Amino acid sequence: MKECNELDSHLLAFGKNIKRLRMDLGLSQLQLAERLDCKQTYISKLEMGQRSPNLRILILVSKALEVELPQVLEYQRHLL
Repeated sequence: MKECNELDSHLLAFGKNIKRLRMDLGLSQLQLAERLDCKQTYISKLEMGQRSPNLRILILVSKALEVELPQVLEYQRHLL
């Protein structure tokens, strides 16, 4: 169970980082979804830590958010 809780906290922190980067660009969830060619609900679930993106999605997200991949992966789990 501890592993699940730790994974959940990483996903939540990652999602918050995606949301921050999206908002820094002034994009809505829908606009980001359009850039990724996915549904707005996927972005919502990603930001809420309910989705675990694969490498392909991470690369697409970094391009859509106009940042390098490491910046997408940088988050502060201890700040949750």
